[in-house]
Amino acid sequence: SNVPFKPNKYSILMSVVDYIKQLQSRAIMLDAEHQKLITTIRQTNEMMNTGTTPSSAEESIGSTRRPMQGSTDMLFVQGLDYQSLFDQCPAALGIAALDGRILECNPEFQILMGLDRDDLLKQSLFNLVKDHEEIFRAMAQMLKSAETAKELGQITVTAETMKSRHWSGPVVSKRDRQLLMNITLTMEVDGSPKFFSCALTTN
Repeated sequence: SNVPFKPNKYSILMSVVDYIKQLQSRAIMLDAEHQKLITTIRQTNEMMNTGTTPSSAEESIGSTRRPMQGSTDMLFVQGLDYQSLFDQCPAALGIAALDGRILECNPEFQILMGLDRDDLLKQSLFNLVKDHEEIFRAMAQMLKSAETAKELGQITVTAETMKSRHWSGPVVSKRDRQLLMNITLTMEVDGSPKFFSCALTTN
């Protein structure tokens, strides 16, 4: 009974066949997901370019696409310069990577922090707040909750989920002002964490 099992050529071959079948199944699944992604991108581009929504599968063949509600507003949004809106916004706004690194900030954010943009882009949220351990725990909890929600298919934004994706705490500032750093976890369409939106407010 203690003699080690030595697989024969047939059992090895069958194991290889099973493995190849698994790879083929995964390839088919990935190809289907890829096709869905391409369709979503195409439909989104059509919506942005024409101001219409793609016809649903239930609509009869040959029916025309219906205008999107508020299509005039949609066309207006298409022409907006979001970088200028961000830069000229009177609120102090920033963007941080999921690991806390500051990726972007507007002039008002720089003024309140007493640092220029180049210096701020060398910082992380952990350097800018007084209790770096608290924000670390909060960010970790947000990411964990988001991952759990995605696994459960709960990607719809609700008041409760927004509350669980937000944190606020005092800031270390070179200026003699009491400031709060407010961070919110921003998500991809599929529910994956994308980055942290940051806003400075007076305490």
